[in-house]
Amino acid sequence: MTRHLVRNIVTLGLLAFAAAPALAAERPNPQAEDKARTLVERNQRVIAAFAHPTASYRDLAHVDTEKLPGGFRVTYQLNYKAFRGCGCSFYSRLAFEFDDAGVFRTVETAGRNCTVAPFTASDAAIGVVRAVVRNEPDLRDNYQILRMFETYDARDMMKFVMALSR
Repeated sequence: MTRHLVRNIVTLGLLAFAAAPALAAERPNPQAEDKARTLVERNQRVIAAFAHPTASYRDLAHVDTEKLPGGFRVTYQLNYKAFRGCGCSFYSRLAFEFDDAGVFRTVETAGRNCTVAPFTASDAAIGVVRAVVRNEPDLRDNYQILRMFETYDARDMMKFVMALSR
């Protein structure tokens, strides 16, 4: 009985030892993850404003970090209180994708319990500015301004603002 127990413990130890490198490979580089999380956490109010500009931002909570081919994804839950109406609490989960060095690539919605999807109101506001730029002769003749508002959405503009914070 004792030899059987010892053999099982040794076997489990060897399996754990063999599995450790595989598990480590499924995690992003700790420095890159720290860089990524610092970027999101430092810019949480900017992110919150782009995601839901008409709500009152409350706080941010890290949900998950997931290794991807060529990078990783860090998911956060942003908690809000509705600005109008009942003043209900709601959240949006945003998945921020980074390359292996921790350089921000993009952000996508990873879940929500609210009616309006993240970035919808900001995209609508950008659409209004786009219409003004198209109808204003001094602005529509400026290629850089015209191109920026024709091609960028709220996520792109948020990425630009976050890049300035480095």
